[in-house]
Amino acid sequence: MNYKLTLAIIAVVLWAAVPAYAQPTMDLKCYGAANWGGAYGGDDLLTAITVDDFNPATNETTLGPGTGTFDIASLAMRPDTGVLYAIDGDRLGTISTTTGLFAMRPKALGSGHGAAGKQSFSDAQGLAFNPASGTLYAAVRKSGPDLLIQVDPDNGNAIKDAFNGDEYVLIQPVSGLDDITDLAFDPADGTLYGIATNGAGSSSLIRIDRVTGATAEVGPTGADIQGLSFAQGGRLLGVGGGENGVLWDIAKETGAASNPRPLDNGRGYRGLACPLGPANLITGKVFADKAGAAWVEAVQQRLQDVARLQNEGDPTARQKLAALEQSLKDAMAAAGTGNTALKRQLEGLQAALARMNARPVAAATPAKLDVEALQLANEK
Repeated sequence: MNYKLTLAIIAVVLWAAVPAYAQPTMDLKCYGAANWGGAYGGDDLLTAITVDDFNPATNETTLGPGTGTFDIASLAMRPDTGVLYAIDGDRLGTISTTTGLFAMRPKALGSGHGAAGKQSFSDAQGLAFNPASGTLYAAVRKSGPDLLIQVDPDNGNAIKDAFNGDEYVLIQPVSGLDDITDLAFDPADGTLYGIATNGAGSSSLIRIDRVTGATAEVGPTGADIQGLSFAQGGRLLGVGGGENGVLWDIAKETGAASNPRPLDNGRGYRGLACPLGPANLITGKVFADKAGAAWVEAVQQRLQDVARLQNEGDPTARQKLAALEQSLKDAMAAAGTGNTALKRQLEGLQAALARMNARPVAAATPAKLDVEALQLANEK
């Protein structure tokens, strides 16, 4: 059995266990972060935005007196919990969608090594969760190319050795635009998008390789975009507009911004986060996925996460492994009974995960798991 084909089959079916998302509704709400307008020991402000309301008198609700921070640069909603995260300089935290207050994680982002040597992660700008793997990514502002890092959402520290032994990769500039203001994952195919600017009001939508940092320009937005988020129904939205807040639709095929809605509860909007909508269980058989390579990475990322936790002696490793096993069971049910080859591959991976679960902490690596899954599948 071809090794790459095996991984692709596993990835496609595991993606079938990831929820599909509902179509947009007229009452879709997102969260916006403005850098002026708040109080409570800072001047940042959190608002709830009714996306399809173009009337600034009715399209925003202020959430609390202020976040208590001075420099919220980005928002991201954790897909498995719906918790709202924010980045303030070098500190990750959560924001209550009731009180609007920022709660800092215990550790700073810190520093790390990569192609440009040791770098401090002191000025993070973009923030996004990969909805397939749950991994949190951040963009860090630098005088040259910005950095792409992974962040532990629980303690706030940059993840060690996240990129083949490095803590960051360089995000390659496009068309002279080297400042990344935000990140967003497309839940439909796992593509990582970003907004690249020159710091003077021009911005372009770009695609970013989350493994290497290589970029491809989609196209200029024609607007001053600071915050970026996907919403339910696959909609891509952006917020910014300088001191005058504006919410836009963004075409992910061209980058063009359209349908501006004025926002006026705050000024200097920089963060945007939208829920992906109510989940629907996928039923029936799953035959193919044209973006299978992206989900191969998602499977590998999940295995790496569990292996890293085991190596660190983290007691949650068993829980995460159990959750992955449950996802595989759900995927097998979704695949139906007719695809025997697919069943064999899933059963092989389940057996490998069971063996990992039986081992003491720090006993397995992701590479060994993949090999075991292949061997067990071929034995059946």
